[in-house]
Amino acid sequence: MMCQNIKQNVDDLPGEIGALIDTINGEITSWDWSPSSSYDAAKYGKQIKQTGWTGQIDIANATYFIVVKWEIANNFAPEEMGMRAIALYDKDNKLLFMIRATEGVGGWHD
Repeated sequence: MMCQNIKQNVDDLPGEIGALIDTINGEITSWDWSPSSSYDAAKYGKQIKQTGWTGQIDIANATYFIVVKWEIANNFAPEEMGMRAIALYDKDNKLLFMIRATEGVGGWHD
């Protein structure tokens, strides 16, 4: 589900995904997702569309927010479609963990 950029540039991607999940310290009691942003661009016949989603994850004694940037269309590099970033924040908006592409998260990339 990750874009090619992440697959090529994140060392030990399975380990990083595991570390992100392990950062949530407890059993999830509830969660909810909602769209939070979008990015569309076109130039020289090339087009990109990205969407952002924010999820709230509740455990017994804490609340986390997870933000996902997903490229849903790319007519010139389809292998770059997929997750371009996933980040976990605490309730005070402190970044706890992030996996992201080296470029083109909520913006243009070639």
